[in-house]
Amino acid sequence: MRAPDEVGCGAAGELFVAPTTAPQRLGEVVLVALTHHRATLDVRQQVAALDDPLEAVRRALDADDVGPRPLASECVVLRTCNRFEIYAVTTDVGEAVRRLQHLLDGAIRGHPVAPPLVVCTGDDAARHLLRVTAGLESMVVGESHVVHQVRAAFKEAQACGSAGAVLSHLFRSALQTGKRARAETALGRIDRSIATVAVDTIWRRVRPLAGSRVLVLGAGRIAQDISAGLVSEADVQLAVVNRTRPCRGLGAAKWFEWDDLDTAVTWADVIVAATAAPHVVLGADVLKRTVTHRTTSPLLIVDVGVPRNVDRRAGELADVLLVHLDALGASCGAQPDAVTDAMAEVEAIVAEELARITRWRRDRLAAPLLRSLHERAAGVVDAEVERALRRLVRCPDDATAVVESVARRVSSRLLHEVTVGLRSCPTSEEHAWPTGL
Repeated sequence: MRAPDEVGCGAAGELFVAPTTAPQRLGEVVLVALTHHRATLDVRQQVAALDDPLEAVRRALDADDVGPRPLASECVVLRTCNRFEIYAVTTDVGEAVRRLQHLLDGAIRGHPVAPPLVVCTGDDAARHLLRVTAGLESMVVGESHVVHQVRAAFKEAQACGSAGAVLSHLFRSALQTGKRARAETALGRIDRSIATVAVDTIWRRVRPLAGSRVLVLGAGRIAQDISAGLVSEADVQLAVVNRTRPCRGLGAAKWFEWDDLDTAVTWADVIVAATAAPHVVLGADVLKRTVTHRTTSPLLIVDVGVPRNVDRRAGELADVLLVHLDALGASCGAQPDAVTDAMAEVEAIVAEELARITRWRRDRLAAPLLRSLHERAAGVVDAEVERALRRLVRCPDDATAVVESVARRVSSRLLHEVTVGLRSCPTSEEHAWPTGL
């Protein structure tokens, strides 16, 4: 009988049968992120201005001195008002983090990126994305817009082929977590978002709000949500500055073109800046020209843009009160009791979904081992059957003994390799083998 294949132990005490080809290197999920928890608006807005961030990340992780293949086999970039997060799958976490930090350092002028940078791997990276999509990491806890942003980031990566099996499974799990968080807990019944906080801020600072003239810069989703909230709160006069006439969702009675910005600003009592422009759209010079013509004061400006839509120097002007995104977040205060109660339930959902991801990852890691074991078992059976058939030709009356011999030899050869592998594995409790096979 030929000698059994060499056996040994892999990471964490995993038994393997020595393959005939080089083993596949499975990558680790790594997260490199800047979020509102640690990075200021000034830092976030510079990163947000990156041109085609997904392509920039892919170029940063392209192959050069690390070998013929890209440093990361997969990557997804999640970019929102409050976060810039890079998820990648790599076999060299240290080098990937170094390159991504270099990329972000180049985007941020005058602010070292390292202190506010969030870096984590494996289950920690997965848990972070699940919490983000569930709304637990949002500036306004429980807001649902982040689900659409996560889905959009995933679709963008799919479209350019940078979301493979690992990140596809992770992002689908995250979207499932976000869906469950709002369907199975009170978060789905609590209407809280940056838009509602902006409406509350305007309502508190402008009295009476009814009859006030509100100018909205932009016509995107947040602009529509804020406009709808203001209209429902009071009978405000609404106008929009946009390249095209606003959609019905804004319900605007007035429409200004950007060329008429001076006239529009002079008309307004409140300005809401909510464009997706990568630059300032309302400069301090415009406000200096128009504020002197105002008959009411101060002019309240709520800027929810990232990058800033309004020149930060506008806050230094007399009769101008500028509230930016981070100030809105700070005004949220303590969480309502209903949100606090729901958060505990959402954390339990996150734990369940993370356990499923961990099992999927474990099964994926075990697949080559199991395939090798099955192939080895099939080879042993084929060899023993062939040997038994030859014996039966010589001794046709000894069929029972031959069958018993085949069974014993197959069992002995397979168990021999398992036994050798077990004996060569670490004996610490950390790498203990399960008692049932």
